Amino acid sequence: MSKKRSAHLGARTIAPEDIPNVQKTKTQSVLFALPILMVLAGLLFHFSKQRSELHALPIMEEVVMVEGVFERVISYGKKEEKKYFLEMIVDEKSKNIHLPKTSVEQVQTLQSGQVIAVMAAPKISGSQSLWFVSFTEEGRLN
Repeated sequence: MSKKRSAHLGARTIAPEDIPNVQKTKTQSVLFALPILMVLAGLLFHFSKQRSELHALPIMEEVVMVEGVFERVISYGKKEEKKYFLEMIVDEKSKNIHLPKTSVEQVQTLQSGQVIAVMAAPKISGSQSLWFVSFTEEGRLN
């Protein structure tokens, strides 16, 4: 007697333990996707907050006076989207204050190492990001 060959060469029987557990793969998919979704939601929240801060006005009730040594004006970004910061040394630490485009020329007259006092305010209540309002040098308000 000869053994009967299968019509499909190389075909094999699949054991029940070889079949993936559908419930397990769904759970794994959710566990894999959840951190990605959380990161995307966090980025969306961060950039929407940043956008609202960009177009708001400083909250004058929360103005603070920051005294220190002027270092320089920093700019970065593309020409039409350039952002400016006033860098100064406060208590031996570097501090950057957002600088509106309209105030850049006003601050360009300062020299590095000059002692100044800057009035700055957040655009969102409670924010640590400060936006330039005005500054004083040698007793003159600018």
